[in-house]
Amino acid sequence: MSVVLIPVVQHAFVKTYWDNKCIPAMKPFIKKCLFLCWMMVVQGPPMCFDWSTKHGSQFDTNLYRHYTSSGTVVEFVVWPAMCLHIEGPLIAKGVAQPVGKTA
Repeated sequence: MSVVLIPVVQHAFVKTYWDNKCIPAMKPFIKKCLFLCWMMVVQGPPMCFDWSTKHGSQFDTNLYRHYTSSGTVVEFVVWPAMCLHIEGPLIAKGVAQPVGKTA
């Protein structure tokens, strides 16, 4: 049933958010992203991202890889880690930027 709703979700998104400033070549990419996100949330249990890592958190190398520098405290998350479900196994490590070290 969830697969049947994908064109409905895609149409609703494009109708709501698409305007003449959007690049036409992006539409297939956006529709594929909508497909993937929809399938992630309708499975039981839904896949999830780690939103608990914030500025000032200890850098967890089990969940994240470093962005452009190394360190032990998170400055910001570039891309969150993805888990199979809440508190489930890690599917893909996220990317985070540690606080820069002062000289």
